[in-house]
Amino acid sequence: MGKGIFDVTNSNTNAFDALSNVFRQMIQHSRSETVYLAIDALDECEGLPDLLSLVRETAVQENHLTWILTSRSRVDIDEKSRA
Repeated sequence: MGKGIFDVTNSNTNAFDALSNVFRQMIQHSRSETVYLAIDALDECEGLPDLLSLVRETAVQENHLTWILTSRSRVDIDEKSRA
């Protein structure tokens, strides 16, 4: 796909899909016992529904993965982030 996948000026909707697939492969082949991932200011993320979906999906599938999320208090984020 080349570096064009990271060009946000094109509104490339495939970038998240491509990066999340790479992420899934990384955590599936992780050799460490536990992987910790932190996301700060979740409420400021673009593409929040996709990101929260990825968090829910991987939190359920990968028992060696721990997500640490921070955000301003928002009901929609709280409801959608629960696995």
